[in-house]
Amino acid sequence: MRLVPISVLGLDLAQPISGWEQMLADRGVEVVEDDLGRASISRSDARALIEDRRQRESRLAAERTEKAAARQVAVVPAGVPALEDGSPYESMMAAGGISPAEEFGRPAPSFLETELEEGRQHAAARRAAVKRRKAKQ
Repeated sequence: MRLVPISVLGLDLAQPISGWEQMLADRGVEVVEDDLGRASISRSDARALIEDRRQRESRLAAERTEKAAARQVAVVPAGVPALEDGSPYESMMAAGGISPAEEFGRPAPSFLETELEEGRQHAAARRAAVKRRKAKQ
C-alpha cells in the first residue's frame, strides 16, 4: 500500500483546527506509520481529501461570484440634455421620455381627494333638491 505522510499532506492542505489526527479519526481515515516511522494515510484517502478541498473551494468561489453579482449596482443612465429655457420635465419629454402618468398610470386617490369628491356630490345633491323645491312652488 502506497502511503502519504501527514506532514507532506500539509503542503497541499491547510491543517485542520482540531489537528490532523482528530480530523482523520472523525472521517474514519486510518493513520498508519510508513517505513520511516512517520504518521501516514493511504494515497486514496489523500486523494479524497484533496478532491474535497477542490470541491469546497469551487463551491465557495461560486458563492462569492453570486454575492458579487447581487451586490453589483445597476448602472444609472447619464440623463437627458437640458433645454435652455425648459423645466426638467420639459427636457425629459423633449428627449423622448414618457411622463410619470403614462409610466405609472393615475395614482390611487388620496383621502383628501376622496373626501372632496364626496363633498362635491353632496353639494350637487343639495342644489338639485333646492331646484326641485323651487320648481314645485
